[in-house]
Amino acid sequence: MRSLAVSPKTATRLCTLAILVGLCVKVALMSVAVWSYNFMFIVKAASIGFKLEGYGRAPWIILMNGIYRLWLLLPIDHPKLDVWLMALKSFPEGPAGYLLVALLKLPILVFDILCGVVLYKIFQVKGVTRQRALTFFTLWILNPYTTLFAEMDGTVDIAVLFFSLLTVYLYVKRRALLSSIPLLLGVTVKLYTILVLPVVGVCSLLQARRRVFTALLAAAVAGAALYTWWVSSTGVNVLLTFLNYTPLTFNISEILLTPYDSRVGLATAFGILYLLLIYFFWNRETLQAQAGEAFFAFLLCYFAFFNWWPSYLLLLVGFMLLWVGVTGKGKRFTVFLLIIAFLFELTMFDLNNDYGLLFLTKNSKWMVVVSEHLARLTVDVVVKLVVTPLLRSLYAVASLYYAAQILYRHSRLLQSWVDAKASG
Repeated sequence: MRSLAVSPKTATRLCTLAILVGLCVKVALMSVAVWSYNFMFIVKAASIGFKLEGYGRAPWIILMNGIYRLWLLLPIDHPKLDVWLMALKSFPEGPAGYLLVALLKLPILVFDILCGVVLYKIFQVKGVTRQRALTFFTLWILNPYTTLFAEMDGTVDIAVLFFSLLTVYLYVKRRALLSSIPLLLGVTVKLYTILVLPVVGVCSLLQARRRVFTALLAAAVAGAALYTWWVSSTGVNVLLTFLNYTPLTFNISEILLTPYDSRVGLATAFGILYLLLIYFFWNRETLQAQAGEAFFAFLLCYFAFFNWWPSYLLLLVGFMLLWVGVTGKGKRFTVFLLIIAFLFELTMFDLNNDYGLLFLTKNSKWMVVVSEHLARLTVDVVVKLVVTPLLRSLYAVASLYYAAQILYRHSRLLQSWVDAKASG
């Protein structure tokens, strides 16, 4: 039988070609995806004509406003945006309008690429071969979930993933003090970057690295203070943002233990439980090197009962790819989770509305037909009462199972206990 193996040089060329094609597809799709609530909110907040009250101090809006001003300086026609942003009737189609969208989403594409670069560097630290690391960098670029909910949706949450990955990379690279810098920046931009702190904090305490723990804690507190400052400057109570979603803040909104006498959510409860399991059972001498895997397992427990905003799951997807690349395990689980998450989000979130389908303008007959079928599907009683809860349940069970499996793989104590029970 003829071998299908290719030389490393040929494999590198194929990966490079796939990356270039993937980036071209991202640029094309992000330039014409204009009907995302997240992106339209950010454009309104950043544009001079419609600048929302107080958002001038938000880090992401400062960046977007600078890009918008640059677009105004270009020697081209500048169509009015009010019909699109305020009246929700039509997007100003044409080169100038699509150029504005592409420019405003360019930082998202850059952060997406940087996420892939940091993943590649972590693979190298973990001893993964250069070719395998390049293959997984390619898979990251070609990942349709990221393209849909980063470039096309136009969310800031891809920056959360980058700063979280960079924090973990510096930590496992044994530059733990430097890891506090991306943690500070990430928490300032969007609060839930702080989810990295519990895991790397536990790692530091178990290894008696109190100086590192203090630096990470100080960075998280400083970032939270800056986040609170700029959110408060918008005139909004910071605590209320935990209950009401906006593209620039963090909405906790998780499943509660009971609807009446407890306000502690299952996501928080299971997250804390898993941190305790890491503390008591994870092999301490290898914990720093395995901080990425520990954080991924923690995220599995946390997001199993979280609110599933599509952009929030970008954090989980990034660390999931890291786990698969390092261990070679969980490929089927990754595909399963992404499919389940997409189907759930298709029935729960605004991926189909009067103006767009998957954030794209419905300018062809087949898109209108698909949109009509989806609209009927999302209001169907069976879908709401049976299918959607079943999808969430399947996701939660699978997440908890793999989180337990990861803990078992890295705990000699649990392995010994199971072996003793099996032999006794």
